[in-house]
Amino acid sequence: MTSDTVQFWAEVYKFRNAADENPYVNLCDLSITVLSLPHPSAHIEKVFSQMNIVKSKLRNRMGLETLNVVLRIRYGLKIVGHTCQSYTIPASVIRSVGTMAAYSRKPTAANSENASTSTYSEQQSSTSHSTIDEVGWLLGDADD
Repeated sequence: MTSDTVQFWAEVYKFRNAADENPYVNLCDLSITVLSLPHPSAHIEKVFSQMNIVKSKLRNRMGLETLNVVLRIRYGLKIVGHTCQSYTIPASVIRSVGTMAAYSRKPTAANSENASTSTYSEQQSSTSHSTIDEVGWLLGDADD
């Protein structure tokens, strides 16, 4: 038996019984047709739908980085079963508002070892892609 679906149906298509007939030819044709259909794009359509909700006509000047962060936060909240209205901001985050701690990033092992050898622009480009870590930090520190 094979684990490859297409190869399996190719073998079934080649099958012949004692009368040199293939009783599964219609089933094989149907399965190959179904396997030939394009994959659903519902996930991508959902992302574009969320993007259109966030970046409306009133927010038409929103930058790509801001849009990316807002979508990641919405998705992160959805994963933990919250919305923007139902989420309670952790006390530690509220205490850090207005302090320098609110504007500094939590150091990670990757950032600390690369900080001494990389240039400022390289650090900026690497930190702009770490927004998911920030979302995890905000959502993960809800113990307070």
